[in-house]
Amino acid sequence: MALLAFDYPNELVQTNTTINFNSYLSVGDIYNQPITYNSNSYNTTLISYYDKINNFNFDPSKVQVSWSMPFDWNPARYKDRPIFVHEEVHIPKSFKEFSSTPTYVASVNGNPITGRRLIADPYTLGDSMIVHLLLNKVDILNMAASVPSGKNTMDFTLAPTSANLITSSSMLTDFGGWGVKLGWSPTQLAANTKNNLNLDFFDALNEQQVIGDVNYDFKILDHDGNTVISQKDLTAKGGIDTQSINLPSNGIYKIELSIKSIVYNGIPDTTRIGLARGDLVIPSVVIPDSSIQINKVPEFPFAISVLLISTISVIVFYRMKFRK
Repeated sequence: MALLAFDYPNELVQTNTTINFNSYLSVGDIYNQPITYNSNSYNTTLISYYDKINNFNFDPSKVQVSWSMPFDWNPARYKDRPIFVHEEVHIPKSFKEFSSTPTYVASVNGNPITGRRLIADPYTLGDSMIVHLLLNKVDILNMAASVPSGKNTMDFTLAPTSANLITSSSMLTDFGGWGVKLGWSPTQLAANTKNNLNLDFFDALNEQQVIGDVNYDFKILDHDGNTVISQKDLTAKGGIDTQSINLPSNGIYKIELSIKSIVYNGIPDTTRIGLARGDLVIPSVVIPDSSIQINKVPEFPFAISVLLISTISVIVFYRMKFRK
């Protein structure tokens, strides 16, 4: 295969220059299944952006959905390559026993999925609650240590739980594979008080510091989905920025951060754009996310493994779903 252009069609690659890159393909799945609860039927959709969905089940005694997905847990298979698993569950809001809470409990092979790995989105689709389960390479490596030898599936569970929201200290984008660590100062949040929010962007695939300039939009929504704060066309120089927040009243808010591009040496990279979501509770005391250890290792975006094929697959699946 001859590579003639890389970023833009009018920027040709020098024929005497060698560019090394790897490409990986994940073929996902869309599964539609009606759920019956208390004699009512609810159309439910499960989207896997990694592999085929198997053994979908609903347990009415626990109000819990479960499913499995083929997965080779051998760390040698992916230790030298990026990996990102994204599962997405759509539950009708009319199924109030499942969708009326902002908090959920989830697991994969018995390991809890918590914090930035579990995102509830009641806004994107007006008639559905969307729950995202996001696992990056570090998460999977940590879990692999407790998975029995020979196990070849990821086994997921998801169920609603009583509301117990805490303020997020980190977030992951839904499809792009970027993350942002949230550093609140002071850590005790209160209404009518100025709080500085330090944003530290990282690559969710390997948790390395982003060294490019991140172009993003920032938004805070109230419990009903109304916009309280909106800042557009912001730039985090070298992957770091600070926003000042002062909310007038106590309550539960949603943070949305849309990454539009990351600029390296004047060249924008838009191959992994995405939307990160988190929770903001006023009043609350923020507990730092000790699971994120950001390494400031130089990145070379045009030499790292390219995930564009996976991203295209995601877009195709979304279009497939909403054409139906």
